[in-house]
Amino acid sequence: MKAKVLTSIIIFLFLSVGVFSQNKRHSDVKISKDESGYTTKESTQYQRTKAVSKVIYLYDPSEKLIERTTYLSEYGTKWIPAQKYRYEYTSDGKIANIIQTKWNQEQKMWARKSQCIAHSYGNKGTVIRQITIDTNNDKLLTMKE
Repeated sequence: MKAKVLTSIIIFLFLSVGVFSQNKRHSDVKISKDESGYTTKESTQYQRTKAVSKVIYLYDPSEKLIERTTYLSEYGTKWIPAQKYRYEYTSDGKIANIIQTKWNQEQKMWARKSQCIAHSYGNKGTVIRQITIDTNNDKLLTMKE
């Protein structure tokens, strides 16, 4: 009797692993470079065979990330923007600002209000201050020192 129960449990677990392993996410990455030297990397995430999200990265000719835009799939047929980040750098290549803008679904356009995380560096090149501002009215939202 114990052997039958144990065998049944093992068979159930074996079948369960097979069913749940089909629910994996995977991604497809496409990379292209334009004549100006800018690189676009498009990463599409799939749930089973259905595309669910896409992130497009834009790099400048020196391979610094300058923009990251996220899209969500609507019924697997149409891409809806979700949010984008723009990256700005200091003259010595350190991150200066990260500007986040969300998609306004009702108006079908990027929101007029963005958030900016500004970085300040000390003499040793370490971040000494991060501030978040509302770019619509330059209002300080947070400060970390």
